[in-house]
Amino acid sequence: MRIKRYSLSLLSLVLGLLVIVSGCSDTSVEINNSGGDDGDLPFDHRKAAGKSSEAFLRAEDYNNLLVELDYVESQQPTARALDSLQSMLEARLHKPGNITISVSSEPIGAGGQGTYTSADIRSLEDAHRNHYTSGDTLTAYLLFLDGSFQEENVIGLAYYNTSMAIMEEKIKESSGGISQPPRYKIEATVLRHEFGHVLGLVANGTPMQTSHKTDGSHHCTTEDCLMRPSVETTDFFANVFDGTIPDLGGRCVADLQYYGGK
Repeated sequence: MRIKRYSLSLLSLVLGLLVIVSGCSDTSVEINNSGGDDGDLPFDHRKAAGKSSEAFLRAEDYNNLLVELDYVESQQPTARALDSLQSMLEARLHKPGNITISVSSEPIGAGGQGTYTSADIRSLEDAHRNHYTSGDTLTAYLLFLDGSFQEENVIGLAYYNTSMAIMEEKIKESSGGISQPPRYKIEATVLRHEFGHVLGLVANGTPMQTSHKTDGSHHCTTEDCLMRPSVETTDFFANVFDGTIPDLGGRCVADLQYYGGK
């Protein structure tokens, strides 16, 4: 299987490719998704996070995955974090064609916004997303922002079935200093966690094989699992994170495998 690594230009992908909040208790707020539609496009990119998990996990309908990544000025993620995300996707998704993370060659704006609401994030995607699911290529969208989300301690959210946002400035504030973890490790952890929600974890599109869902949110009860509820907050990285990027626990892996993943 030939896997393409992330590129620094969306233009390099034009040939052959046309392009939670999951319910969290104290970590984020629900974005009200209207359902919507994509006009003439056959794939609905406006469902709730986790509702297209089968399309990500299986190869029957979509042989390739393209992850489009936009960022505001000075908030581009590290290459090591993207490598870590790609490794997780390769390990868990049946995509025998290509898995590609494509980073925009230019920022989408200068940033400077203090706080982003759910509506702000949706509007930015509407204005800047270039690639949508077409043919045998499924697409996802990542948006790296400055400032804070409307719930200040939240640093990552999956807000549509293919869309995620990362508060990169908050990650920078939590990393790189004395006794703080390296920036790329926080980025990688949050990226993997939010993609886990897009993959339907926990019990949010991908059925559980054994009970391991937290009360009131779509997170895992297993103590060291990537999908435990605190992972997408600044509190976790300030007080709990030991510098080791968490893996999915066995129960989460079993859910993904049952539903068509690896």
